[in-house]
Amino acid sequence: MKFKRIKINNFMRYKGEHEIEFSCDDEKNVTVIMGENTFGKTTLAQAFRWGLYGEIIDTKYGTQRNTILLNKDVLAGLGSIDDASVSVELEIIDEDMSYIFRREAKYARKFPSMTSKLVEEKLWFKSKEKDGRWSDWKDNDSSKSEEKGKAEDTIKLLFPKDLSAYFFFDGEKWSDEKTTNNELKKSISSLMGITPLVKMKEQLLNDRSKCLIRQLKKRISGSSTKFNDIKRQIEEQETLIEKWSKEKEEQEEDYKEFREKVNRAEEILNSNKKIEEEQRRYEQVEKTANKSEEIIKSNYADIIKEFSKDGYKYFAMSMLSDINNILENDKDKKDDVNTIPDITTDTIDYLIENKKCICGNEITEKEIETLNALRNKITGNVNSTTINSYKTVLEMWKNNITDFAKDIAEKASNIEGTMDELDNEKKEMADLKERIDTKINFKDERRRMEANKRRMTDAFNEIARRERNIESARLRLKGLEQEEKKETANTLENRRIQRMIDYAEALYDEVTDILKKREEPLIGELNAIIKQKFEEMFNEKEKYAQMEDDYKLHLYYHKLGNDGMKIEEFNLSEGEIIARNFVFIVSILELAQKKKKEDNETLKQSDVLNLPLVLDGPFSKLSDKNIGLVAGVLPEAAEQVIIFMLDKDWTASGLEKYTLPDYKYEVEKEPEENSARIVRK
Repeated sequence: MKFKRIKINNFMRYKGEHEIEFSCDDEKNVTVIMGENTFGKTTLAQAFRWGLYGEIIDTKYGTQRNTILLNKDVLAGLGSIDDASVSVELEIIDEDMSYIFRREAKYARKFPSMTSKLVEEKLWFKSKEKDGRWSDWKDNDSSKSEEKGKAEDTIKLLFPKDLSAYFFFDGEKWSDEKTTNNELKKSISSLMGITPLVKMKEQLLNDRSKCLIRQLKKRISGSSTKFNDIKRQIEEQETLIEKWSKEKEEQEEDYKEFREKVNRAEEILNSNKKIEEEQRRYEQVEKTANKSEEIIKSNYADIIKEFSKDGYKYFAMSMLSDINNILENDKDKKDDVNTIPDITTDTIDYLIENKKCICGNEITEKEIETLNALRNKITGNVNSTTINSYKTVLEMWKNNITDFAKDIAEKASNIEGTMDELDNEKKEMADLKERIDTKINFKDERRRMEANKRRMTDAFNEIARRERNIESARLRLKGLEQEEKKETANTLENRRIQRMIDYAEALYDEVTDILKKREEPLIGELNAIIKQKFEEMFNEKEKYAQMEDDYKLHLYYHKLGNDGMKIEEFNLSEGEIIARNFVFIVSILELAQKKKKEDNETLKQSDVLNLPLVLDGPFSKLSDKNIGLVAGVLPEAAEQVIIFMLDKDWTASGLEKYTLPDYKYEVEKEPEENSARIVRK
């Protein structure tokens, strides 16, 4: 199986139409697409997945849920009534057959919000027969029964989605730890072409009442009461087994869904640890800034309250020294005018105004001076009394507001200091906000991840409980079937049905034996290749890799422990994890090639899948030495190799000898532009 070409139009970073042809040469089977980080290499790798399955994988730059596939420049040019399409076209060669799959999505801007929206998505395909003629395009959503779903069915046949991790490979993200041993076993069975035997075995006998052997057994008849009672109990156990099997499958689906959510969350959190720390710091600084604002407001309110209550008393204190001076001056004045009892200032004013004494004589100017002096004497006595009273009040206020100025000054100082802190806090928040991705709330993401981990555990426990129930029911069913045989009526029809059951059970045993013979050597053969590839690809002398019964790859030391037991390495470095992932994939693909050759020599047709290998940034975390070792193995492991890689890794890879000149491409992008372009080197 080989990709002949890919054609993309307005797909993400790529405006307009771009086409890449891939090498289908048997010897020089490598196609290389180079470019710097963020230029658009991963976008091209995503195009393969979207073209086949209508989905992309989540990355630190975007997720399936929030990614707009239409090129940003094209999208920006859409009006309120405009629409534009994005498409991916893949041509595939499978021995004598050729296929073209075309997936297209239409986007439009919706008035009045002008937000972009996916309007529709379509999938077509056509095939080229041995005579060289292409069929008409077949619409996957066609109302015609001969076309409906045909495109998806053909993709499932050629590139099963559950095997996509084995041919769309990211060494950093791929991990067998995220896959159950049952899923890995099924994947290997599919690759090795033994899935039809597995399905045949399941159709003969499984936990469902509709399988062939159980259907035949239901036709056995009897007439005794005991037979009928046993028959009823058998049906009850079969119903329970079927019920629990269905529930187990539902729980397995739930487990898989929760596991995928946990994996996505872990990927987001692990690839954004720095941002998550900065987001936590932002939240801390934000809380501190809010407290600072509260302190400022509280101190300001206290100052207003204090001024409203005692401010006038404080400012009146400045008059106290002046009042003392006035009173001292009045005390020191010579008392040269005698006062007259009961005479008031009003009486004096009347006398001065009329210039006549109460005795009737005219008042002279000298006497007017005397009257004015007397008037001042009377007024001075009154003022002194008032001033003395005011002095008493001021002295009382003075005692009440001893700490007034100190308190106000302290609160003002608090405000000033806290405002400086608030300025620094707001500056730090602004700096953090520029660096962190506010679209992702890591606190919420981590909380959801922990919740999904708990759901995973619950689903796992429910699966285990159903399995125990099913196993118990199977044992009970086996005993009932033995009892049923003893009570079965010896009729011609029953004997005929029993012969059919015997044939079906014999066939089941034969298929089981064939599967065992084909599956058991796989582990041994695969481990031989794994050991060889691990040494070749990483020049490893201290450790070796081995797949165990859990269908996962483990690393062991060649040197045994003091107890004679194997020593496993659990704390793998990032490089060792990538090495393990590479070895696992390459070994499986190489074994598939070997099995296909064996089948072709002995059989007319082989069910073993031979797949191309599409790698996105496979060497970014490897040393130059390991890059060369790994790259040298890839062309032999797969029928075709398509690599998206950094320019700096080209020389170290040594892939020049596996790559024809026409199949080297470069992704180019100007710094000020959003869109990229693909050029042949």
